[in-house]
Amino acid sequence: MPAQEALVSSNILTSMNLVAGGFGFALLPAYAEAFSPRNVVSRPVTGEPPTLDLIMAHNLHADDRLASLMTLMDLVRDSVQALA
Repeated sequence: MPAQEALVSSNILTSMNLVAGGFGFALLPAYAEAFSPRNVVSRPVTGEPPTLDLIMAHNLHADDRLASLMTLMDLVRDSVQALA
C-alpha cells in the first residue's frame, strides 16, 4: 500500500469538506454535526473520554512581567490547583 499524506485542518468546515471529498475522517465536536454535508455521516464517540498530560512551555528569557504571560500562568496555575 503506498504511503498517504495526512491532511490536517484546524477549521471545522474545512475538515467537514475534506471528509465530504473522500479524504478520510475527522474527530470533531458534537455541534459540528449541524454543519455536515449530506454525504457525511456522523456518529458520537462513546466510552470514557481520553486523558492527556500537558505541559506549559514559554521562553525562559521572555519578560516575565508581560501582563499576558503572567495572566496565562495565573490561569493555568489556578486551573491545576482546582483540579487537585
